[in-house]
Amino acid sequence: MTIPFLAFLTWSTSLLSGIFGMAGGIVLMGFLTQGFSPVQAILLHGIIQGFANFHRSYEFRHGIDWKGVGRYAFGAATAYFIMRWVSFVPDKKLLYLILGFVALAGAWDFFPKMLGFERPFGAVLCGLFVSLFQLLAGVAGPLLDLFFRDRKIPKEKVVGTKSATQVISHGLKVGLMVEFSYRGISGASDILPLDGNFIGLAIALLASALGTWMGKQVLIRMKQEVFYAWTGRILAVIGVFYIGKATLLYREAMNGLF
Repeated sequence: MTIPFLAFLTWSTSLLSGIFGMAGGIVLMGFLTQGFSPVQAILLHGIIQGFANFHRSYEFRHGIDWKGVGRYAFGAATAYFIMRWVSFVPDKKLLYLILGFVALAGAWDFFPKMLGFERPFGAVLCGLFVSLFQLLAGVAGPLLDLFFRDRKIPKEKVVGTKSATQVISHGLKVGLMVEFSYRGISGASDILPLDGNFIGLAIALLASALGTWMGKQVLIRMKQEVFYAWTGRILAVIGVFYIGKATLLYREAMNGLF
């Protein structure tokens, strides 16, 4: 994967996430798996998306639900220790399948209000399940969206709070992949993406910051009902695409056996 293409990819997906607070990460992950091993893709995704979400959370810092973020952090830490104990990284076929189901789950409009992020237990549960999928498949933004189905919450607060939670999850994800590399788990010893080209990585991070800023300009002009309507539509398309791709890969693997 060339640096210019990676920069364009990080800009465009950060723009998408900057508008809707999700979807960009799952698209980015799908492209990264084309050019890198699952472990490298998850690590690079964590660095880029962690930086983008940090920038986004700063842009919307005045609307962040910090109590909810704290409860989310507790659930996320629990997920980290579970995955550290399990020590598993999926192959590309399973990775695409998980991405597809996560996206379709986010497109599902019904979700019990008692489990919403605004509820204390809901925020902890959100941190646990979202981070589990983050650490397993590298991305879980659509699943995170399920916990923000209260359409009365201002869109700026939704995007800011989501971003703050994802800074935590992506940080844990990077830490886990580095630890897996140190322990030699699941082929994680070859973990350094871009052949150690840190200048290329810096360019990609700057592109993500630009996309985030541009996304904010669109978001503040978007109507509340449009914001919620398009999130489900985008996720449904992404989910169908990834499940279709996983199905093709599994079919190819089965044909290779016979």
